[in-house]
Amino acid sequence: NGVLAVGAALAGHAAFALVPQLPVEVAYPAVRFLEMMILVNLALGLFNLIPIPPLDGGRILVGLLPLRAAMAVAGLERFGLPIVIGVVFLLPLAAPGLDPFGVFLREVVGPAIRVVLFVTGHGG
Repeated sequence: NGVLAVGAALAGHAAFALVPQLPVEVAYPAVRFLEMMILVNLALGLFNLIPIPPLDGGRILVGLLPLRAAMAVAGLERFGLPIVIGVVFLLPLAAPGLDPFGVFLREVVGPAIRVVLFVTGHGG
């Protein structure tokens, strides 16, 4: 996901060079597609690193913990997906002021987007 996000940011250089020559009905969707490709790939990749089994972050956590703790965390795998669904979708419905996924996007994905854009030469 990170490689795809960086690739989209690098493709943005070519897109921005072509935008003045393209009609707006072609240029706008092309640039918007690259923006969404960066956002979606970083959101998916970073979300997958949350340390809750069965997400990859949970599996990484299990690999790093001592055996007894790893077995306890691994045992949560069957509850992991309901936990994620509950926190991401149901919690905001039950408590409208709580939006953990919005916080994740603002506090984790937003800075990651800025890093990708900086590293690929889109500002500084």
